[in-house]
Amino acid sequence: MKEKILKKEFIIPLICFISYFYFNNLVSLILDPIFNIFINSNISIQIYSIIKYTFFPIILFILFKDELINNIKIIKKKISSYLPNIITPYIFGFITMLVSNFILIFIFKLGVATNEQQLNELYNTYPIYVVFASCIFGPFIEEMIFRFCLRKLIKNDKIFIIASGLIFGALHVIFDMSSIYYLLFIIPYGALGIAFAYTYVKTDNIWSTIGMHTLHNSALTILKMLV
Repeated sequence: MKEKILKKEFIIPLICFISYFYFNNLVSLILDPIFNIFINSNISIQIYSIIKYTFFPIILFILFKDELINNIKIIKKKISSYLPNIITPYIFGFITMLVSNFILIFIFKLGVATNEQQLNELYNTYPIYVVFASCIFGPFIEEMIFRFCLRKLIKNDKIFIIASGLIFGALHVIFDMSSIYYLLFIIPYGALGIAFAYTYVKTDNIWSTIGMHTLHNSALTILKMLV
């Protein structure tokens, strides 16, 4: 019984957390040689990319199906009581993100974060894929990994909130740095990560952060379309 609990509460979340960094590359390594002969247009590239991106969230859902379904049932009943712990942290996180971005871009003259530049370029080339990745699969995957799974690995509230925010922020920056100073962009990204982590601690319901993350990304994507 203890081994079963250990597997569910620690080993599987740890494997999922580690897999986040390698899973899509592994899928590409396996499928690309097979399907590349059929990929001959911009639309087919986007459709194929979307299909590849669905594997990881499907696996995550299957692994934690019971908890996710139970969380859906709970949030339907308690959404009104959850709202203060969803909206207030998000507002503080969003304002911190805006202010720190303004300081880094316009006062420190660092320009837009490399991650944001690459996302803009990707959107201009593959808009359908970016919409699916940013507004549907991305929020689910990131909340499952950086909140749901990480929470199972770190039980202390304060350590979890800080670690979740910093890791979330760092992974939006560290692989796309053109300068050491771009590490400062961990602040705006991390602020939002901390807000989501705080919400998860307070609600103990992963759909509260998945929902807010989805709305956040969707709003930014719509703004990008209009601009």
